[in-house]
Amino acid sequence: MAKTEKREDKDKDRFTVYLPRDTRLALLQRALDETAATGRRVSATEIAERLITEYLVRKGGKHGRA
Repeated sequence: MAKTEKREDKDKDRFTVYLPRDTRLALLQRALDETAATGRRVSATEIAERLITEYLVRKGGKHGRA
């Protein structure tokens, strides 16, 4: 069954990452925990985007983000 989502941010591209099952489940659970703690919906995608951005900033160099 295909899942259709309406995307608000047209400036984003799809990036598929294959994770070990335990890591994927932990990420999904963390998203649920953050949603419960903050009272706003936090997605696994949002967490992954934050982690990748933090990594790029920390590493700096040619592809670092300010």
